[in-house]
Amino acid sequence: MRYLNKQFLIDLNQDIIKRADKKYGGVQYSQGLEIVIEQPQQVLFGKELYPNIWIKAAFFSGIIFLYANGIRLSYTDDEAVVLILDVTTNPDTDEVMVALAEWLKAHQVPNEA
Repeated sequence: MRYLNKQFLIDLNQDIIKRADKKYGGVQYSQGLEIVIEQPQQVLFGKELYPNIWIKAAFFSGIIFLYANGIRLSYTDDEAVVLILDVTTNPDTDEVMVALAEWLKAHQVPNEA
């Protein structure tokens, strides 16, 4: 499985800020960035905390993580708005994370291989 690294996320952030015509101020909390990078890869007592790509994507940066692993999604703007509102207006719980992972999996575009 391919994971996103620190430089990729910094470059992505810089690109988004540049497109928004804003000034890049650097990484504000590098420990937080490291936690976000390492969290999807964590193993505890030989068991992955996020055991499949869908839960990893729900925790991490969803669409970008999936895209880096060759997985594409298909959804409408309205579906995306509903999803974002559901995630941002509910408490951060395992149930919300699993629901997001299921949504991502349901919107996967089958590979044409």
